[in-house]
Amino acid sequence: MKRLLIATSTILLSIIYYFYSIELEKKAFIQNINDQRIEKNEDIYKSESSPLFNSDYKIQYFPPNIDFKVLAKINRLANNDTIKFITSKGTTKVYLKFALLEFKLKGKIHKLPIYKPSKQSDKNEILLCFNDKTNGISTYEGGRYIDISFKNAQRIEIDFNKAYNPFCVYNAKYICPIPPKENFINEEIIAGEKIYLN
Repeated sequence: MKRLLIATSTILLSIIYYFYSIELEKKAFIQNINDQRIEKNEDIYKSESSPLFNSDYKIQYFPPNIDFKVLAKINRLANNDTIKFITSKGTTKVYLKFALLEFKLKGKIHKLPIYKPSKQSDKNEILLCFNDKTNGISTYEGGRYIDISFKNAQRIEIDFNKAYNPFCVYNAKYICPIPPKENFINEEIIAGEKIYLN
């Protein structure tokens, strides 16, 4: 009987510790995202190269949500197809589709192409862009971007809480490529920057 009580107590303590650890992780994640947003906002309003330089507008964000941070498998493509992106100015910009990011979100498997500029000055420059079911409702209709660090890894983290609007949203003088149809995620990505309300 005593052994059973000890075993039961051990299991209960393990369960409590598990959920406590999850809560601590969530709190740390939320704090980290909020800190990054504060830092970003300080830069974007002070930089002369920013479309929001000295602007009174405040970027609107969805609350941080750890469920929108995923780990993706990188599937490199044998042939790098040339893709012509339509830009916000109606012109085209050529990219190379070189890999698919495969990840699980809301219980479903998704595949998202990533691109490199065809004439690349920076070998680490990667374009990760996407559309989703919030476009034109609560987010920019032309899609959003996410900056990623790509260093020949097999897996990579995608944090949709860091999704942001391209500069052309805030100022028409900027030119930005619009994500192609194959970069549509059939989910509501309620994370990252919201629609620009001017």
